[in-house]
Amino acid sequence: MASTYKSKWKLTALGLGCFFVSGMAQAEPLALSGLLADLIQRHPSVKEASANTQRAVEKVGVAKGDYFPTFTFSTKFGGENLTQTDLDQTDPLTTDVSAKIDQLVYDFGATQGKVDKSRLSLESTKIKEEVNRQDLLEDAVVAYIELISTTNSRLCTEVCR
Repeated sequence: MASTYKSKWKLTALGLGCFFVSGMAQAEPLALSGLLADLIQRHPSVKEASANTQRAVEKVGVAKGDYFPTFTFSTKFGGENLTQTDLDQTDPLTTDVSAKIDQLVYDFGATQGKVDKSRLSLESTKIKEEVNRQDLLEDAVVAYIELISTTNSRLCTEVCR
């Protein structure tokens, strides 16, 4: 999956490079810090990694939810009509309402194990998100340097003619 993003990024960098090279003769070069900030905000892999981190945060909350009581409320409403020749006809209306509260008292560490596992998964996801950003920034800086180098060599070639 990372190689797919890298190949997509290289195509994006190539397209952006062509756009910027064509406009560099008339405008000042774009600041690298602005380009990198924009890249981090817009790139799909960064958005995906951020969503994965948010999902991991929510999973920690779900795991902690096992410590809280659960409340169950149910109702049943209906009727039946039995007609038999040897018995009287029945037509009772049935209703049933129930409420139940369950509270975990002790589960021998199973809930704490779920919480710990979720927290470790969250830390792993945060690390993956940061690695993704660093890889993306590295690719962007290399592409920017290659773009500037190519532009400078092209300008030198044109001036030297």
